[in-house]
Amino acid sequence: MHQRFEQLDSLRGLAASCVLIGHVSLVFPAVPLLVTQLLTWSPLRILVNGGGAVMFFFVLSGFVLALPFLSQTKVEYFPYLIKRIFRIYIPFVIALGFSVMLSYFISGDVDKASAFVNIPWSAHPFNKYLLESLTLVGNIHSDAYDPVIWSLAHEMRLSIIFPLIVLCVNKFNLKSTLFICFILAIIGGLNNKFTFELSNGYATTYFDTLRFIPMFIMGVLIAKYRIHIIDGVNRLSMKMKLSLLLISLIVYNFSESIFPYIIEHVLESNHLMSVVGNGLVDLGINQYGEMLGAIGIIVIVLSSVKVEKWLLKKPFLFLGRISYSLYLYHLPVMLFIVHLLYRHLPIVPILLLSIVVSFMVATIARRYIEIPCISCGRLLSKKVTKVIHKRRLPKSA
Repeated sequence: MHQRFEQLDSLRGLAASCVLIGHVSLVFPAVPLLVTQLLTWSPLRILVNGGGAVMFFFVLSGFVLALPFLSQTKVEYFPYLIKRIFRIYIPFVIALGFSVMLSYFISGDVDKASAFVNIPWSAHPFNKYLLESLTLVGNIHSDAYDPVIWSLAHEMRLSIIFPLIVLCVNKFNLKSTLFICFILAIIGGLNNKFTFELSNGYATTYFDTLRFIPMFIMGVLIAKYRIHIIDGVNRLSMKMKLSLLLISLIVYNFSESIFPYIIEHVLESNHLMSVVGNGLVDLGINQYGEMLGAIGIIVIVLSSVKVEKWLLKKPFLFLGRISYSLYLYHLPVMLFIVHLLYRHLPIVPILLLSIVVSFMVATIARRYIEIPCISCGRLLSKKVTKVIHKRRLPKSA
């Protein structure tokens, strides 16, 4: 059995909560300038940094998925894939059905709300995008029902090829692996500039998947070298550790804001530098900044006993347990409640109610959907493993 790092589950729960709060903030079409500035440049930004949270999910997925592959036990592909399907895809299908069901009872736009609220359920629920969404791994219209599913498309695609990713990381040295990451980032990012493939949803092209492979690879590298990394961090002074954590939080939190700001206000007078800067943004430099910040945070959490103790407290562990269900269900819940009550209540109480109900629904979904799906996946995986092993046994004469 590979080691389980429950403190990272807690981090995942905190990140999922930030995605929820970030989506709540998008309900308003316009907010006061002071609020915008606070949520852009102050430490409060971490509460609404949903994009950074997804980059964190990708790095963490690479780390967690790599652990069994890097252990001494041989991992069979089809049993592994079965567990991933039951872990990601089946709960997704049920959540998609939940979203379709809720949208069936909703009609019309919400006055004074942003397009983020009005677009997802603007079409008839049983339209051509439903079957497309069920495929998940295609270039889906992710904004049709539950906009968060764009990231699940990449999770599922990369789960399918993940053993190959681990194989490459094990085969090549660190420099070669990082060079591969660089090439993938360039190829994937060029689509943002030249549109070789048009995205039907938010970042759902296969070129986008190429851009996100480096996040998974970074997670694999952390898993592969974790003993050396933890030992190296533990050798640092407390001042250096705090500096590393602070820098990681700053890079994670402000990469999405700082690069466009530099281009607009610092590089605008120099045409060449402005072109280079815009090119780097097209290549997704802000997301790679968030990735680097996420790596630093994960490394500190793995290395610090004090941080681990805090993250192993029950409230954080609870957030970790419901994180996937919270990610899946918070938007359908919020969209339904906002559409249902916007004529009867002020928007702030509606959004607070949405947050509370989202946590309630996530808790129920974890208990009655996620856990049974995980159990079924493990059971079926074990049966398939036994069949594979039996077929490999030499036949008696």
